[in-house]
Amino acid sequence: MRNIHQDHESEQQSARSTHWYDRIPVISSSLYGIVIAAALVGTYLGHNPDTRPVVGLLFFVCLSVIISYLWHWVFLLHPRDVAKRIEEEQSVHKKGSEAGPNVPPIHPH
Repeated sequence: MRNIHQDHESEQQSARSTHWYDRIPVISSSLYGIVIAAALVGTYLGHNPDTRPVVGLLFFVCLSVIISYLWHWVFLLHPRDVAKRIEEEQSVHKKGSEAGPNVPPIHPH
């Protein structure tokens, strides 16, 4: 009989067994955010040379995190959610059509 400790260890091992290439989308969105933020902060500091370097650094860090998160959500997470919702709606629609001809559609178009 397995105890809770063994189950926890097997879960940790399966979590560690993810491959390095599963992290590529996160790394690429982070790099994209850093590059775009560097370009924007560089342009800002070029137009405003009196700005303190600490302010520029804080602006860069905040902007790169925000751009990275938005890039990851818009191009990676949101399309997956939309695709999942479409599949669920299609499966519900197929179930409704298999029920019989007298069943009204869930979402009348």
